[in-house]
Amino acid sequence: MLIAMASIETRTGLAPVASDEPIRTHGQDLLGRARLADLIALQAVSPAPDAGLVIALTGPWGVGKTSVLNLVEESLRAHEHALAIRFNPWLSSGGDLLPARFLMTLASEFTRLGAPESVVGAVTDYAASLSDPAAFGDGQPRGVAAAAQQVALSSQAGTRVTESPRDRLARHLRPYPGRFVVFIDDVDRLEPEQLRAVIRLVKLIGDLPRITYVLAFSRERVEATLRAGADANVGRGYMEKIVQIEHHLAAAPGDHLLDLTLTELRAALRAITDLDDDVLESDELITPGVGALLTSLRQGRRWINAATGAVWLLGDEIAVEDLLALEALRVCEPDVHGQLPVIADALTGNRAERFDAGSATAEEDWSRVQDVLATAQNPAATRTVLAELFPAAKRLLEPQFSDVVERTWRFSTPHEGDARVADPLLLARYLGGN
Repeated sequence: MLIAMASIETRTGLAPVASDEPIRTHGQDLLGRARLADLIALQAVSPAPDAGLVIALTGPWGVGKTSVLNLVEESLRAHEHALAIRFNPWLSSGGDLLPARFLMTLASEFTRLGAPESVVGAVTDYAASLSDPAAFGDGQPRGVAAAAQQVALSSQAGTRVTESPRDRLARHLRPYPGRFVVFIDDVDRLEPEQLRAVIRLVKLIGDLPRITYVLAFSRERVEATLRAGADANVGRGYMEKIVQIEHHLAAAPGDHLLDLTLTELRAALRAITDLDDDVLESDELITPGVGALLTSLRQGRRWINAATGAVWLLGDEIAVEDLLALEALRVCEPDVHGQLPVIADALTGNRAERFDAGSATAEEDWSRVQDVLATAQNPAATRTVLAELFPAAKRLLEPQFSDVVERTWRFSTPHEGDARVADPLLLARYLGGN
């Protein structure tokens, strides 16, 4: 079925923009992650009072880690004395100051949440000790003069002479009835120096009593950054020493993800076109290659926004399925999409009449196409999409060059009125007008 829109009107209004913001409540969960969030919340409040805990939520970018953290925070509301705290390391300008700034954030949140004054004071004192490395190292005084000063201060305050600010904080946290759950999201998106600072931070104070840390990151990216840094011995083993519980968040099953995305796409197309339900519900609305490109609900919603815009602009000139496929490339494979003008003549096979590309050979065409495909993150799906868009150029998309390409490299263009981007004029119209 060819869904050309020459006879279909595009409405004046545009569909509401599909939001790719993380979800915040269990009622918004379409991917069945609520049960995992409930489990993480239960684990976060379960350690003994003397114990700290570090939980990792790992997975690739765009898989929904932030959404799960939001669901965990909601689940914590069902647990008495569980207090959620968000910490954003992006706001720190220097790695050396990160531990002190983190502790001051804790002090502020503890005050807001009604924690005892003794706990707030202990956190503030520990932060002060870490922010003055000339006076303290790891919460301990340096030098005879500093030690004498601490003895005098301890005598006046009636505290233990050998008690460091960190020990004092731990002592005040133990009897507190609550559990503080600290969320640190997007650890893997930090600059290398900031990332290492966050890891050192968690290692430094990760075992403080009554505090659970929930970190969200891509394990591969964090380990690669740690290995590439000055600390040559860090990486997977280093993270395993810090993290006690890890949950890996896999991508949603492809069929389920595609069904959810198509439901939203169809609603968006109904808002901007007069396509009837037979067309919108057709299995040919999107091609198999497009379905293989989409790997997350966030990506799907970005595609819907791009695709509905393209249909609104060019839907009366170019087949809908072609516009949907091209916009899937734009969103999922931006490097490939950006180089389409470079290989347009090869894909359409009509260079002599339309593109003035000289006397290129089939092997040169194949080589140029392969160079572009080498930039794809999902090469198999990208090849499939391009073959669906440009069926006559299928030989050029194969990984190996063959003499079959040489014999068939001049392709005929589609019949006039087909509205397919395999026609060089329509491809040029898309590339120039969108």
